[in-house]
Amino acid sequence: MASYSYTDLEKDEIRLIRLLPGNFNDDICFVIEHAPLVPKKPQPRSQSQTHSKLELGELLPDGWKVFMNPEGRYFFWSGVGSIEEGQESQQIEYEALSYVWGLPDDLACVSIYRHDAGSSATPDEYPPVAMKVRRNLVNALRHLRLVDRPRSLWVDAVCIDQNNIPERNQQVPRMGMIYRQASRVIAWLGMKTPDSSQALAALKYLASLVEMSDDKWIFRSTTNDLVDWRPWLDRLPFDDEIWAKLDAIFSRPYFERLWTVQEVRLASPHSFIQCGDDTITLSEFQRATLALFNAKHIPPSLRPLIYQAYFLAGSYATLVQLLGVSRIRHCSDIRDKIYGILSIAPPQLSARIKPDYTLTPEEVYKDFCLSHIDLTKRLDILTFCGSDDFGKRDAHLPSWVLNLSVQSSSVFGFNDMQAASTSRSEHSYLPPDQLSVTGVLHSRVVATSGPIPTDMVQAVELLSKHRPHGLPNGTYSNGENLLDAWIGFLTLGCLGDKYPESTHYPFLQDFKKSWVDVDEGRTLVETCIALPRVLESMYGAAVIELDNGYLGLGPSAARPGDCAVVLLGCPAPMILRSQTNEKFTIVGKSHIHGLTNGEALVGKLSRPWIVQSYRAGYHYVFKYNNNDTSTLTDEDPRLPPLNEDWRKVHRERTLDDPLHIAYFKHIPTGHIINSDPRLLPDALRSRGIQLQTFELV
Repeated sequence: MASYSYTDLEKDEIRLIRLLPGNFNDDICFVIEHAPLVPKKPQPRSQSQTHSKLELGELLPDGWKVFMNPEGRYFFWSGVGSIEEGQESQQIEYEALSYVWGLPDDLACVSIYRHDAGSSATPDEYPPVAMKVRRNLVNALRHLRLVDRPRSLWVDAVCIDQNNIPERNQQVPRMGMIYRQASRVIAWLGMKTPDSSQALAALKYLASLVEMSDDKWIFRSTTNDLVDWRPWLDRLPFDDEIWAKLDAIFSRPYFERLWTVQEVRLASPHSFIQCGDDTITLSEFQRATLALFNAKHIPPSLRPLIYQAYFLAGSYATLVQLLGVSRIRHCSDIRDKIYGILSIAPPQLSARIKPDYTLTPEEVYKDFCLSHIDLTKRLDILTFCGSDDFGKRDAHLPSWVLNLSVQSSSVFGFNDMQAASTSRSEHSYLPPDQLSVTGVLHSRVVATSGPIPTDMVQAVELLSKHRPHGLPNGTYSNGENLLDAWIGFLTLGCLGDKYPESTHYPFLQDFKKSWVDVDEGRTLVETCIALPRVLESMYGAAVIELDNGYLGLGPSAARPGDCAVVLLGCPAPMILRSQTNEKFTIVGKSHIHGLTNGEALVGKLSRPWIVQSYRAGYHYVFKYNNNDTSTLTDEDPRLPPLNEDWRKVHRERTLDDPLHIAYFKHIPTGHIINSDPRLLPDALRSRGIQLQTFELV
């Protein structure tokens, strides 16, 4: 049998396979057809449904609220249950397969019939040609094939000529539209086992217990038969056997592949996940993984897997989250660490990146970093840069360029910091490899620990070895009570005082009481303070002690003599290493207690003011609370009054915005900037802030 040979695609065309009907054990046969892919006219539901939502809300009794779930159904909540109504429909045109390619040498042969769609001939009148595809695809097609009619599918390995670089350059940017416009996406997990069937059944049961809104709030459903069970507080109804089976299903390669993230996130509400002949709808999977993600009592080893599954089925992600996921997920071409997230990345940034498989990975990564810095006027991207676990870095890349091809055992990923407040970066690029940035040298590292282990008992023991002398009544280097500072360090600031809307975090006074009540002879007092969820975000980091008495967490590659620096426009304090040529390399980001809320630029926040974090849609924003007067404001009390030439203006947040943003209009010129003018370099220098330039290589 002859081998299949691709014919070129015309402009705006894609290929589809028409999977021919057959019984389960029949050979796989299909027709490859060309079809135009034209963007569908968007039909936003926001305006009409928002008005309906508001109108419904006005009709509800006191105490009731209306929400919309990701499928477009309304439900009503009063703290007890929910009622649903309404749903959209969608015309079926083709389905898109999301799957893992599998091993390259595990191949099977399929038959492809040539067929001129414009003729009246049938496929049987043409001799078939052969194509070798990977076994996992054959398994998927065998389970998806219908007995009585053909099925139209888009499958990347077949519908894109993978050996044609110009075609890949053209088709990869269109994959977002392909998955978005598919009538449904089928996420193929692989062949089923008895354990996988029970795992999916457990997820479907959990999904029946909860309802979720389109902005990811979770509620108890009206079909919930567990008396007094609260999805965000109480233990889930699973035993050890079910947890083990969930561990097995979430450990499948599908949840480790990078491309599946955009494929599922762009999927229509009619999509489903399939394992063998077992299925679970995408909506059920979203509800179940959200309930798992928000649950308190989860086996520690399972939580990272749950996060990956939850993230896969989410609807929104910051660039920071996308890059974090890209780093740990797998793809066959490391350039796809960037190209594989473009369809769900911020749109203005994505528009600047054109997939080009003739570029080296180093060129792709550098262009991406420079594009992001130029677009946002921030250095958020630097928090992903630095050395690996052994203090080494890619010799072909500058240290300020993220290297997503390197796997790191560290999951140190706590990102809720505003070390540079809403300042913008002062930077310049000197080709080929130098980036000049501006910031404040805060201190130098004098001592470090080994990496914080994943075992919680061992992690607490390591942290306790750095307990400062003088507890509980001593004074931290910034003037704060030493016990308050030690608790703040152990919790990474995750306190109810800072997150008043959260039910997860105790308050500072609760921890201080625990410190007094614990019998030190029987248990380490830090055991009562270090929260499991916070400890998980510390894994792989090292404790760093600084020459001015400050304490923090930093990269395990940090060593004495390294500099702790707050760079303008960078949310986290960075650890830099001085080189012999008066240049610096990035070692990695850090979390230094007393340096995460703009202190290097505007000083320590004095009592009775405290920083608090509030949810604003999918983001969190920082506000300032005066505990004496209960005043809550967006305005940082440490800043001087705004110059009369400037006025703060409101703009809707976009996906392309940096982590911390505020818009100000320069009245004489009408120019609008995305940072506080009181934090511009000249303004800081005029107030005596010692800024200096760091040449990064």
